[in-house]
Amino acid sequence: MFARVRNAAARVEELATLDPTSGATTVLGTVGTLTSWSIEAAIDNDQDRLFVLGYDAAQRGHLYTLNSITGALLETVPLAAPLDVQTPGGLVLAGGRLYAFRGNLSTGTAIAS
Repeated sequence: MFARVRNAAARVEELATLDPTSGATTVLGTVGTLTSWSIEAAIDNDQDRLFVLGYDAAQRGHLYTLNSITGALLETVPLAAPLDVQTPGGLVLAGGRLYAFRGNLSTGTAIAS
């Protein structure tokens, strides 16, 4: 089980494991330049990867890919367009493909990416 830990002193987000029995967290590592984690994440258990949407200190959106076992950052990809990352289900892994959804804020229409 994974948890997001806000390290306020360092102004970064950290990936941690969460013990469901005790509630104890063990930090695996810092999530690259991520300073603001969205509510969206998807895990690929076949490839041991965790995908996270979030923003760096300049509020630029990125897709962060981490090793879901070690917490090591594997890749950071800047987003070409803002995503509606506050919508539950906005980041989905299906059939080996990662899907993200962005919304048209003026119409409320969801757009698959």
